[in-house]
Amino acid sequence: MTMNPTGSRQRGNSLIEVLISMVVLAIGLLGLAGLQSRVSVAEMESYQRTQALLLVQEMADRIATNASALRADIKNGTTSNVYTTALNSTDVGASAQTCTGTGAALDLCEWGNAIVGAAERTSGGQSIGTLSNGRGCVRRPDDSDPYLYLVAVSWQGRIATNAPSTSQIDCGSGNYTDVKKRRIVTLTVRIAKLS
Repeated sequence: MTMNPTGSRQRGNSLIEVLISMVVLAIGLLGLAGLQSRVSVAEMESYQRTQALLLVQEMADRIATNASALRADIKNGTTSNVYTTALNSTDVGASAQTCTGTGAALDLCEWGNAIVGAAERTSGGQSIGTLSNGRGCVRRPDDSDPYLYLVAVSWQGRIATNAPSTSQIDCGSGNYTDVKKRRIVTLTVRIAKLS
């Protein structure tokens, strides 16, 4: 009985094929782990954008609910029901506040508490389930039109992208260390001008 050298060589080739398959599988698993990490970041970005959109809509609804008082103020030339905030001095959401009063001041305070996550569960002093470094702003984009409001919410994203333009609204500008991580959503609110 003689040994076939070709048969032993084929067994060696099988071992090399198994090793190559293991390397390919390891590379695939590493790629899958990296993908899972990116999906987690994208999920958080999406969650925060959804929260911001809900908060913008909440303030738009508050302004629309108080429209009759705003119309009366505009007609009388008074400013007791003013929703507009001034950059970095009255933009809401920096910290939780004790809300008192009525009208626009109460709405802005409660909205700021929602942005900062005052009612959310905390862990290590941080609110869970809210925006990262969120700020809320209400501006009048056109001073000649007192019936037009621009509501915005800005927050700190997880990954750097293109910095949002500050030409339309400056909400939260100067509050973030990396402007490329600043996110912003806006909504225009027009209250009806009744005669």
